[in-house]
Amino acid sequence: MAYPTYVVSFLEGRARLRHAVLKTEAGMQKAREVLGKQKKIREVQPGAGSLLVFFEPSLQFSSVLAALEKELPELAKTAEEGKQTSPQCLEQLFGVSLRKLENRSLLLLLAVASLFGFVGSGSSHTALAAVVLALTARHVWVRRKAL
Repeated sequence: MAYPTYVVSFLEGRARLRHAVLKTEAGMQKAREVLGKQKKIREVQPGAGSLLVFFEPSLQFSSVLAALEKELPELAKTAEEGKQTSPQCLEQLFGVSLRKLENRSLLLLLAVASLFGFVGSGSSHTALAAVVLALTARHVWVRRKAL
């Protein structure tokens, strides 16, 4: 699903909203009030011009965004100006989220690298181990704040 540009990060159960209106005290307070009224939102943490929203995975996040845009028209204006597109072709092809696809790919590469290590193909084992290490480092870096 494509989200508006003010949704800068979206993972299962967590989203970060960043917009100029959230830098104002009135905008931040209004957004927290709107999010506080939603049933499946667990917690809202304010940041510097942003909000980190924790919610139940069963929540239809687009309805939350619609409620926010109704109360804060500034959000709706920028949402219409440009949509953030996410690569959905892999999700549609494999039927799982990109995060799960990344995790499964890492496990598969690790298994193949281990297999090459047991078989005795040292150069293949080393090359795949380097790829696994690089992808794991990227995975941890992207999710470092969630650790």
